[in-house]
Amino acid sequence: MLRRIDRLVLTLILTGFGFFASYSIAQPVQVAPAAKAALPEPGGPALRAELVDPVKKAQKGWATVNATATGISIVDPGLAQDIPKIGEGHFHYQVDSGPIIATTAAKLSFHELSAGNHRITVTLVGNDHLPVAEPVVLNVSVP
Repeated sequence: MLRRIDRLVLTLILTGFGFFASYSIAQPVQVAPAAKAALPEPGGPALRAELVDPVKKAQKGWATVNATATGISIVDPGLAQDIPKIGEGHFHYQVDSGPIIATTAAKLSFHELSAGNHRITVTLVGNDHLPVAEPVVLNVSVP
């Protein structure tokens, strides 16, 4: 909800100079509230994600994620133009602290992972890119 400030009056008194100034803004000023992430609702959209053949793929430095969403239609984030619509969303994938991939792909592979432990986060988000279900974190250990 937007708060409306009908009139803002700024009064400045400069002491020592005996000067008084008053400035008035007659136009309404609207202040938008801070954006808040939508909390997942019980019985709402749900996300399930798992690694496909994790041991074999990790040996090659790969990881393949298979995600399943229920209670929501998966739509192209580019076509949705960031306009929230109940019942629409897409997936976000992120390896470690790397870039987030916004996509409709329910299956996504990552190649050339360096040796060591990696964290893949899969999130089901609305058209506005805010989470609509709890994220799933998958761990991969590349030898």
